Amino acid sequence: MFKAMDFYIQAFQTLQRSPSSVWPESVLGKAPYKPILLLAVMDLIEEGTITTNCIRLTPTLTETFERYWQCVVPDRSYNIGMPFYHMHNEGFWHLIPKEEKSKVGIQNPSTAQIRKKTDGARLDQELYELLQENQSRDRLRTALVRSHFTSSVQAELHGVSNTTLRIYEYSRWLIEQSQKGERGKKMATRQVQIREAGFRRAIVDLYNHQCAFCNLRIQTPDEHTAVQAAHIIPWSEKQDDDLRNGLALCGVCHWTFDEGLLTLGDDYRILFSDHLHAPTHTIGALKDAEGRIINTPNPSELKPRPDTIQWHREHVFWDV
Repeated sequence: MFKAMDFYIQAFQTLQRSPSSVWPESVLGKAPYKPILLLAVMDLIEEGTITTNCIRLTPTLTETFERYWQCVVPDRSYNIGMPFYHMHNEGFWHLIPKEEKSKVGIQNPSTAQIRKKTDGARLDQELYELLQENQSRDRLRTALVRSHFTSSVQAELHGVSNTTLRIYEYSRWLIEQSQKGERGKKMATRQVQIREAGFRRAIVDLYNHQCAFCNLRIQTPDEHTAVQAAHIIPWSEKQDDDLRNGLALCGVCHWTFDEGLLTLGDDYRILFSDHLHAPTHTIGALKDAEGRIINTPNPSELKPRPDTIQWHREHVFWDV
């Protein structure tokens, strides 16, 4: 086991990275894709999101990757498909072809191409087992950070790992509390980033990335989703992160709901303000939502609480 640990520490320290003047000193002037992807994978293993030796391009992996990316190169765009594919050159990362016994060859790797041609990737089994252990995982994470980033950002990167774990723990805690019928209060002392991201992660997952009002469900090839997590009673009013005080809404429905032009009846039907029907407005496909029963989350017992719906009708809705 110790021999294996030394082998993988060396492998992590010597990742092949392309040098270029476009990359800042913080990443040693080399492309940071591979170390950031490995950091994201380790975080998802630690939190229990990755539970088998099969790594797939999921929204959660992309969001975790982006959190690290924004920490070190916030002014540059990224394509997570690049490291996901090219990591196979490191020897410990193996693409899983869709067709058995075939080789995966992708000239310009994108997330769409990777999903088309692979079922994800797997690690060397010995490496995967090492990453299940806290001490081994921490040693590999430290080796990765120290080898590929300057000391000026190393502490921030370790902080991102801690933040990712706390976001996950908060999202799981919210689900447990909401299923018990507890209100998600007493959260004011939590860091805003963790509270907001944890609430968003739980809500978006519960509604399967689909708008509760208009049914819109769109994700980019990089797994960015069109829906947002909306509080029914704003956080500023009740400090209530109970998931039954939340909805997954697309940008248009979220804005219209927050502005009081849409609300819900006690039967979960969508109600329009008369103001929305003004002749000067063009509401397009939104008109099809009127009178529709909203999409409910999974599990359904986490659908909006009646008291939150009533509060919105009484305090936000333009009933004119």
